[in-house]
Amino acid sequence: KKKKNFLARILALDFGKVRTGIAVTDELQLIASGLTTIETKNLLSFLEEYTKNESVELFVVGLPKQMDNTASESEVLIKSFLNKLKVKFPSIPVERQDER
Repeated sequence: KKKKNFLARILALDFGKVRTGIAVTDELQLIASGLTTIETKNLLSFLEEYTKNESVELFVVGLPKQMDNTASESEVLIKSFLNKLKVKFPSIPVERQDER
């Protein structure tokens, strides 16, 4: 198992077509708090600036599903964003979190 990188934050993204909510842990990864909500079109540039100033160990991106376990219609947009995220930040892993 990979050793935890203390003093690095986890960023959680609630991706939306128009706006994306961002939450972040403290450096010890004990508490997560809302950071901001930004226009999704500015998300990658925001993350680029943020990671210049803060150490980020992991991105957690919401996985919206219908109650019958099928993918939400927004999943197509999220997958496109995830591809861009992995290209821009190849050293930061991405995990998905079921939003139900």
